[in-house]
Amino acid sequence: MKDWIDCKDKLPDVDGDYIVNVDGTVFILSYSCYTKTWYDDYTFQTLGVTHWMPLPEPPKTKTI
Repeated sequence: MKDWIDCKDKLPDVDGDYIVNVDGTVFILSYSCYTKTWYDDYTFQTLGVTHWMPLPEPPKTKTI
């Protein structure tokens, strides 16, 4: 897995879901490049995101 990225250094280049740190707690939130905001299913904007990283690739499964 990649290292945490400080929001002061860089924000995501692509809209999508990311692993984020808010006050020492880890969440999965969505990011909008257009509005430059983090949000979840309940609120449009989530404040306090300090670090983020991309979600890992899903596990590869064998087809039977």
